[in-house]
Amino acid sequence: MAKGYKTGGRKTGTPNKRTAITENIEDMVLQEFNKIPAYIESLNNKERLEFIIKLLPYAVPKYTHKTISDETPELPIFDQIQIVTSVDEKERLEKVEAYEKEHGVEIL
Repeated sequence: MAKGYKTGGRKTGTPNKRTAITENIEDMVLQEFNKIPAYIESLNNKERLEFIIKLLPYAVPKYTHKTISDETPELPIFDQIQIVTSVDEKERLEKVEAYEKEHGVEIL
Protein backbone atom coordinates (compact mmCIF):
# COMPACT_ATOMS: atom_id res chain seq x y z
CA MET A 1 0.00 0.00 0.00
CA ALA A 2 1.37 3.37 -0.95
CA LYS A 3 1.97 5.74 1.92
CA GLY A 4 -0.88 8.24 2.31
CA TYR A 5 -3.18 6.59 -0.25
CA LYS A 6 -6.23 4.58 0.70
CA THR A 7 -6.54 1.41 -1.36
CA GLY A 8 -9.61 -0.34 0.10
CA GLY A 9 -12.46 -0.24 2.57
CA ARG A 10 -15.11 2.45 2.88
CA LYS A 11 -14.86 5.72 1.03
CA THR A 12 -14.00 8.76 3.13
CA GLY A 13 -17.11 10.15 4.83
CA THR A 14 -19.20 7.00 4.46
CA PRO A 15 -20.77 6.17 7.85
CA ASN A 16 -20.23 2.68 9.20
CA LYS A 17 -23.18 0.37 9.98
CA ARG A 18 -23.22 1.19 13.68
CA THR A 19 -23.48 4.92 12.98
CA ALA A 20 -26.32 4.34 10.51
CA ILE A 21 -28.21 2.19 13.06
CA THR A 22 -27.66 4.77 15.78
CA GLU A 23 -29.00 7.56 13.57
CA ASN A 24 -32.10 5.48 12.72
CA ILE A 25 -32.79 4.85 16.39
CA GLU A 26 -32.36 8.55 17.19
CA ASP A 27 -34.87 9.45 14.46
CA MET A 28 -37.38 6.92 15.81
CA VAL A 29 -37.01 8.21 19.39
CA LEU A 30 -37.46 11.83 18.26
CA GLN A 31 -40.65 10.93 16.38
CA GLU A 32 -42.06 9.22 19.47
CA PHE A 33 -40.87 12.05 21.71
CA ASN A 34 -42.92 14.54 19.68
CA LYS A 35 -46.04 12.41 20.33
CA ILE A 36 -45.68 12.57 24.14
CA PRO A 37 -47.80 15.73 24.71
CA ALA A 38 -50.74 14.21 22.82
CA TYR A 39 -50.30 10.94 24.73
CA ILE A 40 -50.28 12.77 28.09
CA GLU A 41 -53.49 14.63 27.17
CA SER A 42 -55.22 11.31 26.49
CA LEU A 43 -54.49 10.01 30.03
CA ASN A 44 -56.69 10.49 33.08
CA ASN A 45 -55.26 12.31 36.14
CA LYS A 46 -54.02 9.17 37.91
CA GLU A 47 -52.30 7.77 34.79
CA ARG A 48 -50.80 11.18 34.00
CA LEU A 49 -49.33 11.42 37.50
CA GLU A 50 -47.87 7.89 37.27
CA PHE A 51 -46.34 8.74 33.89
CA ILE A 52 -44.72 11.90 35.27
CA ILE A 53 -43.42 10.01 38.32
CA LYS A 54 -41.76 7.47 36.02
CA LEU A 55 -40.06 10.27 34.06
CA LEU A 56 -38.82 12.20 37.12
CA PRO A 57 -35.62 10.16 37.68
CA TYR A 58 -34.45 11.20 34.20
CA ALA A 59 -34.99 14.90 34.89
CA VAL A 60 -34.28 15.43 38.60
CA PRO A 61 -31.39 13.93 40.60
CA LYS A 62 -32.29 11.65 43.49
CA TYR A 63 -31.65 13.10 46.92
CA THR A 64 -30.22 11.11 49.78
CA HIS A 65 -30.48 11.79 53.48
CA LYS A 66 -27.20 12.96 54.98
CA THR A 67 -26.51 13.46 58.66
CA ILE A 68 -24.07 16.09 59.80
CA SER A 69 -22.37 15.55 63.12
CA ASP A 70 -20.97 18.31 65.28
CA GLU A 71 -18.06 16.16 66.33
CA THR A 72 -14.72 17.33 65.03
CA PRO A 73 -11.72 15.03 64.97
CA GLU A 74 -8.82 15.74 67.28
CA LEU A 75 -6.07 17.67 65.60
CA PRO A 76 -3.53 16.95 64.31
CA ILE A 77 -4.81 13.89 62.50
CA PHE A 78 -1.33 12.72 61.55
CA ASP A 79 0.63 13.39 64.72
CA GLN A 80 3.06 10.52 64.11
CA ILE A 81 4.26 11.68 60.68
CA GLN A 82 7.66 13.33 60.53
CA ILE A 83 9.07 14.71 57.30
CA VAL A 84 12.81 14.25 56.91
CA THR A 85 14.49 16.25 54.16
CA SER A 86 18.17 15.42 54.55
CA VAL A 87 20.47 12.63 55.73
CA ASP A 88 21.82 14.80 58.58
CA GLU A 89 18.31 15.50 59.80
CA LYS A 90 17.48 11.79 59.66
CA GLU A 91 20.55 10.93 61.71
CA ARG A 92 19.66 13.59 64.31
CA LEU A 93 16.09 12.27 64.45
CA GLU A 94 17.35 8.71 64.99
CA LYS A 95 19.62 9.90 67.84
CA VAL A 96 16.70 11.69 69.51
CA GLU A 97 14.49 8.59 69.16
CA ALA A 98 17.25 6.41 70.64
CA TYR A 99 17.64 8.85 73.56
CA GLU A 100 13.87 8.80 74.11
CA LYS A 101 13.87 4.98 74.28
CA GLU A 102 16.91 4.80 76.51
CA HIS A 103 15.70 7.34 79.08
CA GLY A 104 11.95 6.74 78.79
CA VAL A 105 11.13 10.33 77.89
CA GLU A 106 9.28 11.93 75.00
CA ILE A 107 11.00 14.86 73.32
CA LEU A 108 9.24 15.07 69.97
